[in-house]
Order: sequence, then C-alpha cells, then structure tokens
Amino acid sequence: MEWHRTQGVELPATAAPNFLCNVSSRCCNCRDQFYGYLISQEALYINGVRRGFGTESEGDKADTILRCVIDLMARAGITMHGRYVGVLVKGEVQRCIAIACDDPCDPLPLPPRELIERLMEVLHTDQEPRWYTYV
Repeated sequence: MEWHRTQGVELPATAAPNFLCNVSSRCCNCRDQFYGYLISQEALYINGVRRGFGTESEGDKADTILRCVIDLMARAGITMHGRYVGVLVKGEVQRCIAIACDDPCDPLPLPPRELIERLMEVLHTDQEPRWYTYV
C-alpha cells in the first residue's frame, strides 16, 4: 500500500485524497488537467434568467450562474461526478464543466460514455470534451 507523509502523519494514499491535498499546499507537483467543456458565464447567466433561477439584477448574477450550472449537471446526470472549475486557455481564465481530472491527489475518473453523451445532449453539442489546464 502506498502512503503519503503529511505534516508528520502517515496516511494511506487511498484515504481521504481531498484531506491530503488540503493539509499540504500541494501533495503533487503537477499541472492538473480537467476534461470537459468550456462554458460562457454570460450564456449561463442568460439561460439561468430564462429558466427562472434569478433576475436580471447584477446582484443575483453569481447565484444565477451557479444555479444554472447545477441544473445543467443535474439534467446531464453528472451532479455527483462533475465540477465547475476555472481553466487556463491561451493565457486567460475561463470556466469549464469538468467531468474528469488527472490529479492523483483528488481524482475524478472518466465517467461512463453514456454520461458524456447525456452532457453533450444537454449542452446541444456534437463535439467531444477536451483537456484543459486547471488554474
């Protein structure tokens, strides 16, 4: 069994991967990659207002976007498997609905093909997800 040593405490590598990453600044020295779809915050906001998740008030914008992301993930069946993360694209931070991650300290394994296809359907796209560098 592989063990991580974190602040003088040895823990199995399989135990509480989020805890291991939160205790140290990074237990891995890698540039994590997320697999998913870039998504415009403005498009999420407009869609969220249309679906009744918020109003056109600027004060509601972040909450409306988050509710819309949660709704998209629920409709695609990836609520417990997906993440809404910031990724780096051509030097700019963009938002991504991620369905997989290569971070060994906080793994998010590739979901079954059926879930990827459901997400593609919900997002109205025929393009496959791509790998993006985590910010």
